[in-house]
Amino acid sequence: MVDAIWCLIVGSLLMFMGLVGSTLKRLPLSAAMVYLGIGFVLGPTGVGLLSLRLPDDVTHLRMIAEVGILVSLFAIGLRLRVPPLDPRWALPLRLGVVATMFTVASLALFGVLAFHLSIGAAVLRGR
Repeated sequence: MVDAIWCLIVGSLLMFMGLVGSTLKRLPLSAAMVYLGIGFVLGPTGVGLLSLRLPDDVTHLRMIAEVGILVSLFAIGLRLRVPPLDPRWALPLRLGVVATMFTVASLALFGVLAFHLSIGAAVLRGR
């Protein structure tokens, strides 16, 4: 039941942002500010619909983060409006690869230093 509620909230939020996207362009607000405001309203300080318990909801948080990254990369790709073999794809691909490698490496290093994990386990946790 909890998975269904998370999926409904995230799906509704994405559809809402898709519908009001053109309105946001005319306002002095970014999409991130709207997401933050909606999260504040739905969170424990607002109506209390969303509450995270870190040991229990890590899988939900990871799924939402992965979907958010995929949606943002897809949206950036759509804004390029160039064929896939165009050289202008080099910058987003480089940024994505470098950011991914940096994130995995820094999380692996943190796992080794803070939690005394082996290198293999830390890299797997960092991915």
